[in-house]
Amino acid sequence: MAVYTYILQLLDAKGTWSNLRDPHTGAVADGFFGVVDAPEAMLVDIAQEVMKRAGETPLERRVLFFAGDRRKQRLTADDVCGVVTADGDRVVPYSDGAGSPATYTYAIQYLARGADGSEYWKIFGPDASGTLRSTSAAAQLAGAIVEHFMEGVDNPQHIVRVVVWTGDRANGPLRAEDSAAIAYHV
Repeated sequence: MAVYTYILQLLDAKGTWSNLRDPHTGAVADGFFGVVDAPEAMLVDIAQEVMKRAGETPLERRVLFFAGDRRKQRLTADDVCGVVTADGDRVVPYSDGAGSPATYTYAIQYLARGADGSEYWKIFGPDASGTLRSTSAAAQLAGAIVEHFMEGVDNPQHIVRVVVWTGDRANGPLRAEDSAAIAYHV
């Protein structure tokens, strides 16, 4: 058996992991930060129980574990010894600040011209948008999608961009000003 400190985090719409806080005190909400004395093999079950306490939420969740009793110490990403995600069945190492794949919505668009001469962005078609999970940052993901998409285009006729939003936004709205990243191919 070993002692671990745990904390629940939620991924907000902007792609930032945040601790669940009491709205009145600002402290981490009861039941989502604490210490357990358990074998490493039990950490997944403990994490799943902590995540259940948060109830139903569309936000992604994870539980970070730190070795030892760290309740009175400052917790940093460098000190995380493992992460369990909502769909995880094992403790994984903490890496690149994410700890788990994030959900992104993307749209591949081209610059179109209306009958009145005005320009607007239009999605290529039903297969040119969707939702995916990735451990990449939004900007890296947008760049990779536009690069992959343009590989099959011999003579591009339009300016193309890929817009990436954090979270599942399949039901909209998809406004560029709310995006996490945009990559262009001119």
